Amino acid sequence: MSNFSPDAINASSDVISSPLRNNFNKLQTLLNGGLGDDQFADNTLSGLKLKDGTIAISKTALGTYTAWAAWTPTWTGFSVDPTATARCCQIGKVGFVELACSIGGTSNATTITITLPFTAKSNGQRLCSQTFNNGGLLPDPAQIVLAGGSATVDIYKDATRAVWTASGGKYVNFAFSYEIN
Repeated sequence: MSNFSPDAINASSDVISSPLRNNFNKLQTLLNGGLGDDQFADNTLSGLKLKDGTIAISKTALGTYTAWAAWTPTWTGFSVDPTATARCCQIGKVGFVELACSIGGTSNATTITITLPFTAKSNGQRLCSQTFNNGGLLPDPAQIVLAGGSATVDIYKDATRAVWTASGGKYVNFAFSYEIN
């Protein structure tokens, strides 16, 4: 997930006037993980002004907010699990997850399942950014299948839902968001 930056916005544009740069620096801090109770003394963040109005963000409108934190997935489909760094955060009813494997696991099944930190609200599909199966990187992204009411996902070798090799090494890397309960 990329960070918000006021440098990505032309300060001389019609949308943002340059005296507001300090307010956008404050917004950048908030959007990039610095959201805390100290910014909500009166339960409202205000003073972020645009040329034609004011932005106000209510803490209650955001709902549950958690900073990025590690989570430990549970894997199936391996005799030795991959070594991975996994992190997640929540904003309202949206969960954000990232998983990066540094060492592949040893496959003992034609399937991969993994637990996510949040329960999915509905069925859905996502794609993995990088996949490895039986000694080589795959040319196509793997498919992650979310089941509503579950925090366990099935991961297939590609979008046709092809199965994995039941020997050798395998792993997946991904980053995505999904609606949660």
